[in-house]
Amino acid sequence: MIDEIGVVTGLTLTPANVSEREATGDVIGSIKGCLLGDKGYLGVEFKQEMKAEGIEMITPVRANMADPIPRKTRRVINAKRRLIETVIGQLAGQFAIEKCWARDLWHLSNRIARKLLSHTLGIFANFKQGKSQRDWLQQANVIGC
Repeated sequence: MIDEIGVVTGLTLTPANVSEREATGDVIGSIKGCLLGDKGYLGVEFKQEMKAEGIEMITPVRANMADPIPRKTRRVINAKRRLIETVIGQLAGQFAIEKCWARDLWHLSNRIARKLLSHTLGIFANFKQGKSQRDWLQQANVIGC
């Protein structure tokens, strides 16, 4: 989970054979309001469960589904989705978060924590250098490249 500027605020690790829906409760905690999810979170039952928790889960629709969200609102949501994909791309590409060859859970969680800390410090360094908010996620600019 990330905040509105791209800082990772929540994370949970699950085995590859576990549905991401099962780990949702660990990540969201006491959050209320609107939450963006990918197509893995589609489903009437799941959305009803989230609504009972005080969360409106917004997911993209499939090609054969009607979109209940107005176009202007969808544009804003798509902009947030691009931010999410940018952060995921940075963590996968620049920080190699998918390649943590740890032998135990402690080392795995420690390596992931260091990579997330590096990402957050990059955003903070761009902020301290006076960069505009849209440039905070540009990790290559941290050292003035």
